[in-house]
Amino acid sequence: SLDIERDAIFSGVAFKALGGVFGIGLYTIMSNDIETRDNSGALTGHTDYSGSAAYISYAFSRDIFSFGITLKGLHEQIGESAYAGAGADMGLQIYLLPFLKAGFMVRDMGSFLRPYDAPESEERYDFVLPQIKGGVFFVSDSGFSFSFCGSKKLEQEGFGYGAGVEYNVSRRVRVNAGIRNDYFSAGLSFTLWDMEISYAFSFDKIDYGYNNTVSAGMVF
Repeated sequence: SLDIERDAIFSGVAFKALGGVFGIGLYTIMSNDIETRDNSGALTGHTDYSGSAAYISYAFSRDIFSFGITLKGLHEQIGESAYAGAGADMGLQIYLLPFLKAGFMVRDMGSFLRPYDAPESEERYDFVLPQIKGGVFFVSDSGFSFSFCGSKKLEQEGFGYGAGVEYNVSRRVRVNAGIRNDYFSAGLSFTLWDMEISYAFSFDKIDYGYNNTVSAGMVF
């Protein structure tokens, strides 16, 4: 639940194939019963919003590096107007030292949305400029892990940044905390049989509320 009026869910599966790993996932965010108002601020009615992204990914590892690419289909519904599009992401990770890993990512390569059932919208493509992101990850023998990253959205001014720390309390329990562009988050993960269950609390930069995220993953 992103806030009192928005909900989001992600589900996915990954499996070995062709010398690497394939992944398939679906992310959906929904906001129902949104108030609509005219230019004077008077209430004119209510509407709904939903946005979804379907992913198919492939990644492989060779010695000290791994490489992956994702193709995604996009769909957005705002009231009676509908939009569809596509895009791609690409990422690379490499171990510089046994305890130091670096990563580089390009997100939204060629991504776009186009109205296909939107009577009040212009019939044009809305292209999204890519986001470039890089970071480093440190692992220590004491059970602590540290990460730092920076990012740049080419369509926006300024840079983004993030940092995080995780501690293995035991073989089955981990705690973590982080910061992303001045917004704090913290979480807890524990392993139960073959399932990992996680909870995270974070502040929402969109409306200055907060997020509660619960996830579960299983290897079989």
